[in-house]
Amino acid sequence: MARRNRRKRPGLARTALLVAGLSAAAYFAHHAVYGRYGLNAHSRLTGELEQLSARRAALEDRRDRLASDIRHLRHPPHADLIEEAAREILGYEKPGRLRLTNVPR
Repeated sequence: MARRNRRKRPGLARTALLVAGLSAAAYFAHHAVYGRYGLNAHSRLTGELEQLSARRAALEDRRDRLASDIRHLRHPPHADLIEEAAREILGYEKPGRLRLTNVPR
């Protein structure tokens, strides 16, 4: 008996397995980029983190300034702080002080 050089054709099961594997790979690749925890979400969340970190730093600075003001207002209040508040908020000046203001032309 002579052997024939025959190539086997891929069967239907083999083709279905290949299509299923490629479909699964495409599905997971799509979710790796566009999914809830994908690359797009990561870049968006990184941007939000930077914005919130800057906002947090600004709020911490403001909190520190307010805490400093509160410390200075406690027993007895600092004289310079009282003078600054009187000048800015109430518009009062010490007698004999010269106040310079910008006059719009």
